[in-house]
Amino acid sequence: MGQVYLVDGQPRRRLQWNLTGAEAVDQELKILLTTPRGSVVMDRDFGIDMSLLATPVQTARARAQQDIVAAIRRYIPRCRVTRVTFRERTDEILDGRIFPIICWELRY
Repeated sequence: MGQVYLVDGQPRRRLQWNLTGAEAVDQELKILLTTPRGSVVMDRDFGIDMSLLATPVQTARARAQQDIVAAIRRYIPRCRVTRVTFRERTDEILDGRIFPIICWELRY
């Protein structure tokens, strides 16, 4: 069962505590991918390296792709990433913004 998750920069919704399966993984992904690395006191490696956003768009995309896959492998092992692409909107590219689209499958 494949799912598509878009990191859209929107504020997180309230956490839901009784989620299971793909819904739980979707929430875990949103938490992981919107948390700046270094901001979690007991685990400074949790999250994504936000310093890559200060690099040119093509460099940021390449680094973000590697960082996203590595973070998901480490922190959400029941999620298998099948592809990381980026939204292609000219206004976002010109502004230096990147929005990854993560395609993933749930491991049972």
